[in-house]
Amino acid sequence: MPVIECDAAAARERLEAAGLEPQPGNTDHERWRVEAKDATAVAYDGKVVIDLRECRLRAREALAVFDEWSLTHVPREVNEHADALANEALDEGSR
Repeated sequence: MPVIECDAAAARERLEAAGLEPQPGNTDHERWRVEAKDATAVAYDGKVVIDLRECRLRAREALAVFDEWSLTHVPREVNEHADALANEALDEGSR
């Protein structure tokens, strides 16, 4: 699962700005959690863990046909197309 090292308060503000409502955490370690469609974001001290359930399952099914595969992280700063799509998704979520 993706783990984002970030300020949990700032992440919460962005989620609220997108119209999502963080709920209290389910355990003593969780600060808050947000569940939306096929994803869950959970805040702990200093990090937010994102579980993209359905996307992860579809990706694993698609990759199962290959004998070997790898993933490479490409920062948004060097991938203009991905950055534009991410910004578009954030804009859609705040409407």
